[in-house]
This record gives sequence, C-alpha cells and structure tokens, in this order.
Amino acid sequence: MAVTLELDASAESFPLGRATANAGPASVEAERVVPLDRTATPYIRVVADDQAQFEETVRSHESVETLELVGDDDDEAIYLAEWVESDDDFSTLVREVGGAVLTIRGKAGANRWFWRVRFAEHAALSRFRKICDACRVDVDVRRIFGGIRPGPNPVRELSEGQRKALTIALREGYFEVPRRTTLSDIASELGISQQAASELVRRAANTVLSRALVSELDEYAV
Repeated sequence: MAVTLELDASAESFPLGRATANAGPASVEAERVVPLDRTATPYIRVVADDQAQFEETVRSHESVETLELVGDDDDEAIYLAEWVESDDDFSTLVREVGGAVLTIRGKAGANRWFWRVRFAEHAALSRFRKICDACRVDVDVRRIFGGIRPGPNPVRELSEGQRKALTIALREGYFEVPRRTTLSDIASELGISQQAASELVRRAANTVLSRALVSELDEYAV
C-alpha cells in the first residue's frame, strides 16, 4: 500500500530552495517533480511581487538549467524548470528509494520548505528514513498516512483567515470556468495583499481537498 510523507526540509538541501533564496518576496510551489537522470523537471507556480526579478535571479543560479514561462495571468505565473541535482540533495535521496515528489512548497528566502512525498510501500519509507538518519539530513516530519485515513471535518482545520478567503473565493466564482473574480478582488475584500490572499486560498483549498480525497487517491494511485 502506498504511503505518503509530509515534512519540512531545509531550503539549502535542494536546488529550488537555493535558487530562490534571493529571488525577492514570492510564493513558490513545484508539482509532480519528474526526475530525468540527474535533472529534475517540475512545473512551478509562482506568485511574486516582482516577476522579472524572480525570473532573472532563478535563471542565473548555477543549479538551474532552464526556466521557461508556460502560463501567466493576473494571479500567478507557471514555469517549466530544469535543475541539476547533486548526490547529497534531498530530492536525490528520495529518488534513491523510488519515492515520488508530489509537492514542494515554500517562500523565496525561507529557511524551511514543505514537501509531500509518496512511497510505493512502507518498506521504502523505512529505507528513506534510515538514509536521512545516516546522512544527518535535517527534516521535520509533519505526518505520515496511507490507506483509509479517517479524520475530522477538514474545514475545522482552517484558520479564520483561510475560511474567509475560501468562502469569498467560492461565493464570487474564483474556481469557476471562466473565473468570475480574481485574487486581486478577493484581496481587496479582505483588506490584504494579493500575495497574502493567494496563500490563504491555496492553503485552504489544499487542506480541504487533501483531507477529503487523500484516501481515494491512495487507493487508486498507480
């Protein structure tokens, strides 16, 4: 049975964390990181105060081979990136035991980033933890789950700000196609910055969806 590990890892332990260290205020999320030999190719979602500065800083970093803008709207930019991993990078250790990186999320310049990693079985997770201990990798485990995992109503896990932001987003049609509102409108109603509104909506949606669907996703994952 598949098992999923959520943890916080040092920004210095992987290329994306190092490359965005001086990229200015920005929220960054990499999804479905696909390793190709020593090169990782993820899609990266970015909400930055200065998009041009973010691009210039990340592209110039020694571990980044390419950074291609593939989508852009008033809320965020989406990039396809390629970076080269070293033998002792955290993502390399995940790959050594056959793990799949589902999500990497953090803020440019932050010391710790959130990771969600999936392993095909508990034995692979055990091997991974032994490797981390042997290499003295600095990680903080948040939770481990797999199979049918009952839990509380996910809405109760949201902060007051997250609940307000998600409620406004749903009410005003942010998740509809086409959208009937923007993050800028949501931010104005809440009296906060667009970046702060984006973080609230994303984290709220991620919490609700992950709690509601993780059991089904684990059961049907291939």
